[in-house]
Amino acid sequence: MKIITLNGARNVRDLGDTYSKEGKRIRSGVLFRADALNALDDEDVQTLYDLDIRTIIDLRTAREVQQKPDRVIEDINYRNIRIFNEERSGVTREHHANLADHYRSMPSMTDVYREILTEEHAVKQMGTVLRMIMDEENEPVIFHCTAGKDRTGLIAMFLLDMLGVDEDTIREDYLMTNLTAVEDAHVFAERIYAESGDRELAERLETAFVAREEYLDTALKLMKDTCGSTERYMEEKLGITPEMKEDFRKRMLEEA
Repeated sequence: MKIITLNGARNVRDLGDTYSKEGKRIRSGVLFRADALNALDDEDVQTLYDLDIRTIIDLRTAREVQQKPDRVIEDINYRNIRIFNEERSGVTREHHANLADHYRSMPSMTDVYREILTEEHAVKQMGTVLRMIMDEENEPVIFHCTAGKDRTGLIAMFLLDMLGVDEDTIREDYLMTNLTAVEDAHVFAERIYAESGDRELAERLETAFVAREEYLDTALKLMKDTCGSTERYMEEKLGITPEMKEDFRKRMLEEA
């Protein structure tokens, strides 16, 4: 995994040069994950051109996109495939006049992850996103949400699992988000505290806005309990057939 430096986005990396359990290497320069791309400058756009990015997949809600639309980039296909139809506190980051009141009723992040993996619309959309990423015509592709943590993190988890990456490496990729998320979460929590005077709420939000292994554990356990394995979950719930997976692996994996 290689961090991609952009001026207008902070959590961008290439999933390539990661090794499968069989010792094969994921091709670099094909699969990229990111946070929001609304603040890209001209230098960033040139970087995306240099990376030959063909498709941007935006996982955010309509309101997130309306408030902070991705920069329009000529000759790069943009698709907004909303994991959620509406905002979900803790996952989406829409602006509200009173942030403290909005986030006070936020569910736990483990509950949010359960919702992503069980709510009918979210499950359908995740399947659509994965099939689009796996379509060779869309490569190289960059997929993102707002912070690049939860929706983006789960899509990356599915891709790495399909490509035979071990669980420890999947966790490593997931937790790399904290290189930027920890600082951002602290700044946001202090803003909430200044607005509300509620230190308990601020600390709870600071915890929610970082990547924690327990959130990923919740996802992995739910898929195992529901379908027996992540692989079976992808097949039964997301519509990723063994044939699709095998074609994807043949195209993406190379001898080390």
